[in-house]
Amino acid sequence: MGGASPTVKFGNDKKAYGAVVLIQLIYTGMFLLSKKAFDGGFKASIFVFYRQTFASALIVPLALFLEW
Repeated sequence: MGGASPTVKFGNDKKAYGAVVLIQLIYTGMFLLSKKAFDGGFKASIFVFYRQTFASALIVPLALFLEW
């Protein structure tokens, strides 16, 4: 059972940490946006509709472009 233990080297550690930070910033922005909307009297069902519509408007063109 001798020998060196295998090590995994990730050359993109900074990219991975950056992605995690970006995801957390997006979650924080969504939380703050929803908190402000609900405090302003926005209905939850309407908020979900707008959130899904906005997300679809961003993702569909990106998916079409990348899968063309």
